[in-house]
Amino acid sequence: MAERIFDDVPVMIPGLRFIDSDVLDEEPWKELVPVYYLGKDKPTPYTIFCQEFKYFMTDSRRALEEELDRYGLKMPDFSEFRPNPALAHSVRIKMAELNVCWALAKKAGPKLINYYTEEEGAYFFTLNTKESR
Repeated sequence: MAERIFDDVPVMIPGLRFIDSDVLDEEPWKELVPVYYLGKDKPTPYTIFCQEFKYFMTDSRRALEEELDRYGLKMPDFSEFRPNPALAHSVRIKMAELNVCWALAKKAGPKLINYYTEEEGAYFFTLNTKESR
């Protein structure tokens, strides 16, 4: 069976941005972005934003090792991976859509390897980019 290898896969990752309440208008519903509030006593305003990240995604450990080698990085042993319940839902969906289990986040160089399958769940390893082979 052919390996599935995808480079520069764009995925939108959501995040929170807290807003200084002093800069909000008295009518926050008129802001350019939706404003939400956390807390009861002194609610903290925030907005939700998305940022695009590019990933190398594959179902092949060999292809992942070759991609890491391009950056002078070594593939860690799977025993070094830790559970990642916070793996973004959008990354999980894209990995399932492409039918891959490895995703290498490439923003400003590779720093994170994700492993995900619906059966096994999500795991990650943070690469030490200061160390090379």
